[in-house]
Amino acid sequence: MGNKLVIFLALFAINALIYSCGISNNFINLDDYIYVGHNVKVQSISLENIKWAFTTTYFGHYSPLLWLSYMLDYYIGNGEAIIFHIHNLIIHIINAYLVFLCTNLILKNRLKSFFVSLFFSILALNIEPVVWVSSRKDLLNGFYFFLTMLFYLIYKENKNKKFLFFTFFSMLLGALVKSSIVFFTFVMFLIDYLYNFSTCSNKKEKLTIKISIKLFLEKIPFIILSIITVYVGIVTQTKWGAIYNYKDLSIIKKIYNASFYVLSYIRRVFFPSDLSIMYDHPYDTISNLKGIIFIFLILFFIIFSYIYRKKNPLFIFSLFFFFFTILPYLQISQIGIQAIADRWCYIPKFGVVLFLFSINKKLLKPLVSILIIINLYFGIPYLFAWKDSVSLYEYTLNNNYKNHVVYRLLAKSYNHLASETKEYKKYEMKSLNNIIESINYNILDIESFNMFLNKIKNKKGRYNDLLITFIDRLFKVNDNTIDNMKYISIILADLASNKVAIDYIKDNYKKHPLEIANDYLNDAMKKDSKNLELYIAYLKIADYAKIRRAVIKTIEKLFPDNQRTQLLKCYDAYNMEDYDNAIKELKKNIEFSPSTSESYDMLSNIYLEKNDFPNAKKYIKLALASSNNNATYKAKYYNILLKQGKKKLVIRKLLNDVALKTYNIDILNILADIYKDKKLYKKALEIYKLALKEDKSIELYDSVTDIYKKLNYKHLYEKYKRITLRAKNRIKNAPKASGLINVIINRY
Repeated sequence: MGNKLVIFLALFAINALIYSCGISNNFINLDDYIYVGHNVKVQSISLENIKWAFTTTYFGHYSPLLWLSYMLDYYIGNGEAIIFHIHNLIIHIINAYLVFLCTNLILKNRLKSFFVSLFFSILALNIEPVVWVSSRKDLLNGFYFFLTMLFYLIYKENKNKKFLFFTFFSMLLGALVKSSIVFFTFVMFLIDYLYNFSTCSNKKEKLTIKISIKLFLEKIPFIILSIITVYVGIVTQTKWGAIYNYKDLSIIKKIYNASFYVLSYIRRVFFPSDLSIMYDHPYDTISNLKGIIFIFLILFFIIFSYIYRKKNPLFIFSLFFFFFTILPYLQISQIGIQAIADRWCYIPKFGVVLFLFSINKKLLKPLVSILIIINLYFGIPYLFAWKDSVSLYEYTLNNNYKNHVVYRLLAKSYNHLASETKEYKKYEMKSLNNIIESINYNILDIESFNMFLNKIKNKKGRYNDLLITFIDRLFKVNDNTIDNMKYISIILADLASNKVAIDYIKDNYKKHPLEIANDYLNDAMKKDSKNLELYIAYLKIADYAKIRRAVIKTIEKLFPDNQRTQLLKCYDAYNMEDYDNAIKELKKNIEFSPSTSESYDMLSNIYLEKNDFPNAKKYIKLALASSNNNATYKAKYYNILLKQGKKKLVIRKLLNDVALKTYNIDILNILADIYKDKKLYKKALEIYKLALKEDKSIELYDSVTDIYKKLNYKHLYEKYKRITLRAKNRIKNAPKASGLINVIINRY
């Protein structure tokens, strides 16, 4: 017992020393706000929220224990990121100790088992799951996986049936975190192999038919649990829309990709030089030759291990442990758009580490020493980079891995900094440059293209030239795949709001961009008429063609249980002013997606229409909680308070927002309008001009013009009157987008 305590303290001290720099990290703008920051259901411990955790699937997961762990952190630290990071680290250290206990039962060697658990715990591949709050589910999954494994190993040692029950119960709890734990059922058979064929066990038995049947029968409850859990996982992922169908990829290509993923994970255990929060999907870029080489290497490795099994059966156990536990992450059936993720290797890498420790003793010490140095060399700088979103993405792009999604995430981080600090000049160009880099890496990055169009809206010259370059590249993309046709059509629909793009496409490609977008979607639907993504894409065209409701009704008919269908039904009822139905649908959507601030906002607007101020205030406060105090929602909250006659409270809050720079145009307008109503014209003018620094809207120029008129400043009144008139003429003469497109929705 004493030695085990020393080992636990050693693991605790070493891991705390290495990962302690991550405790003070901020949340990352990738999933952290969806899981925690904007998820109102984890922001308090209540019977209602606990019920939600156990009865709802969210973000494609049925993970009640995950949500409970977040609730606990939120309760302890009032939403501060440090508590979430400390909790992650504690779970990781416990997992390292569980690895030691399991390994010790297999190897019967405490010192060697300690080094296995130590090496497992300090690998650079751990950085993402340990310091990323959103990866809590992978740590908890690891906890229940290794706890389940420990109970089963103890059961094999002493044949006490209560430990078989503990094994099942632990696996059941793990299934309430992440469905992939069910692959432990395969590991159970591997452990049986060790205890029936391996010299690792002191209770080696000869495998007979009777024993084989007994081993299988005792696993029937685990097999049933596995089938149920996998079914629930598929249903929840499908409902969320996370199962991504690369219909253009053949099964051979998927196997090539899977082989590539396997080797990529193994390589990153030994040489983690290019760790990234987001990796490119190879799609169909792996050649047949490379694919065959990957498969050959894996088969050679398996055959070599099989031949060598009698001399060292740990080869078989460790090798197949890795393959069985990495299997759900090989994207044969694509879940999400990612191909590889460091966190997915959290459990499987135990097999690689154990395999490493089963090799020749003379080679072991120098090899492990070198690998520890390599992992610390690449891992420590990457660990420090996780301080916040900007530092993470900048480091990744500059040192590790260039990726269009990382460029886009960095651009969004700069946008957030600009909004938060009001230093627009400092961050605006950085954001734009990263958006351009994202499009350069992937011309079909829809979100980056949309951000680029918004950024250059009021810019001329080289940015329009760059836009034309992007358009030409867009039309050169191979458009034979369903995905490419979909992406091109969405981008073309976005381009329909840009006059330069419309004129250039009409002159050079002989059609309006909406017509071409419609043609692409028409061709894609001929290949796959039941693809939800294509119908979602068609909504952009439907807005111009004024057939949005017809498209939504078709989506509801074809995909009734999908989360996005639910959201579209909400928007449809809201836009049609069918408020009673909208309230019902929005409340359903809130249960399913509690971080969707737009749902709370719409509910607040509906209750405002009904003059139900208490409910309007309740839901706009939830919109604030689910959006990190978005200034637009804050302005709506102030307007509700004004309707309730709380003007003094609103003024106090507004002045605080201005002092802290936590305002937007709407907030400034409210304060300026209050001053204007009180005839404090100079104060109102000061606020309106502050607003003009962020937004050159006609309404603001109108307000400033009116103030100058009231102050009898004739020269300034005439100047701003001319500016307002020019702006109004620009809008009046702006070209109207063509609505003359083919309507394909009537075919379905």
